[in-house]
Amino acid sequence: MKRCGESTPRWTSHLNKVEDLLAKATSGVDPDSPGAVSRIFENIMALMPWWPLFWFTVLCMVVGAVLGWWRRRIWLGIGLALVLGPVGWFALWAFPVGEQKKVGPVRNFPLHRKR
Repeated sequence: MKRCGESTPRWTSHLNKVEDLLAKATSGVDPDSPGAVSRIFENIMALMPWWPLFWFTVLCMVVGAVLGWWRRRIWLGIGLALVLGPVGWFALWAFPVGEQKKVGPVRNFPLHRKR
């Protein structure tokens, strides 16, 4: 159904983008060759912006470490942020707060032993 003043449907622009991506992924690939799937996979991986994804993961881990430190569960915060990304920040609240270490005298320390 066309709206007044609209000549083409909205989805055609998205369809053109998908066709462009498929053209980039299949460029230089013979579909009948045995290694066509692996070559298409390599072309798709070449289109990925890897450095921004890497730095986004590092940022998620740093924020997860800060939130984990605040909840006294640093390693859990880092692990959840590494695996789940920003969702791991919220998942950290599902776990109980870690116990605070008790500071006191150290027993059996070599300087305090009887000889």
